Amino acid sequence: MSRHHVLLPRYSPRLPHGRPDRDGGAARLPFSPRALLPLRRPPLVYGAADRLKARRIARRLGLDDPGALRPVAPGLTDVLVLSLQAPGQERLAVKHARNDPAVTSLDHEWRVLQALAADDRLGAWRALVPAPVRRRLTGPLPLITESWLPGTTADRLLRDGLGTDTAVAEHALTAIAGLHRATGRTEAATGRLADWVDEPLATIRAGIPWCRSGTGAAGLAGVRARLRAGLAGAETTVAWTHGDFHAGNVLLDERSGRVTGVIDWGGARPDGPCAIDAYTFVIALTCRREGRQLGTAVREMVRRGALTGPDLALIDGTRTDLVDLRRDGPAGPPDGAVLPLLTWLWHIVSNVTKSPRYARSHWWVTRNVTPLLEEAATWPATRP
Repeated sequence: MSRHHVLLPRYSPRLPHGRPDRDGGAARLPFSPRALLPLRRPPLVYGAADRLKARRIARRLGLDDPGALRPVAPGLTDVLVLSLQAPGQERLAVKHARNDPAVTSLDHEWRVLQALAADDRLGAWRALVPAPVRRRLTGPLPLITESWLPGTTADRLLRDGLGTDTAVAEHALTAIAGLHRATGRTEAATGRLADWVDEPLATIRAGIPWCRSGTGAAGLAGVRARLRAGLAGAETTVAWTHGDFHAGNVLLDERSGRVTGVIDWGGARPDGPCAIDAYTFVIALTCRREGRQLGTAVREMVRRGALTGPDLALIDGTRTDLVDLRRDGPAGPPDGAVLPLLTWLWHIVSNVTKSPRYARSHWWVTRNVTPLLEEAATWPATRP
């Protein structure tokens, strides 16, 4: 059983602090029994329940053969994904919301899929996006149905040794750059600071109690000051952004390696800094390659002041005509830590928003939130 399934505290509830773990995150969260709840749903416990839920959903959809609807491998979110393969019909993906935050997420994804389907700027790129089919988000079994795209997730191909990080990243980044070119425009980032920085930080503060005072609050203030200073006066390409662009959400053809689809659009928006997608993909690959969690990986990138040279070259090589971050004049070049830091912020907010299990998980918070915020607490809360 993996550490995702059983979460044991690395500290005593009577002590204010705990030992640092092997990934560099110190356990400095107040003890709560809810922190012991598993982040990932244990398959042995939830597998049978998901199959029963699938049969109930099949009845709601009026299927003659309930066995035509089968759960896909469970993920970390509160959305149950099922495959619907009825004889003589096109395969579909059915997504069931387990709770209210998941209903909100699916409703947003549905609206995004509709908007992308109607956006003529995308042209042939629309073939990479699931088509919305059915929406039933009221009642006891809220769900949406969308087309099933061909291909295998890039994450699966990497696990099976059927591709290299560099080759997979090149295909994925080239594909998502097509979306950014089709819908992008260069804007001054200054006018987006409240939307891109302040509101996400407020969401983290509201969702994670540790961030409301002490080191957590000081860390958020440091992040806010550094991002505001780094983005003010800079230009970037604003476009449709996926928001959760990692190897698990990119489908590839196993033989050619070409991208056949991009799935899970619950975090997408039409006016995001498109560099976030590229940085999310590359940073996630770095975490996978080094066996690290996001908090410690981004902390090291911020200390270094940028991604590594090969990672930056990979991004630059696939996005030559897009502006990730540019600042001219007396202010000098942009802070190289801004985009990794903004990527960390958006990823944390995405997880906290789509499932309350992230914010209450001791394992997840101490590895993905506290390492970066403990570092940021040492930064000045105001920057020139």
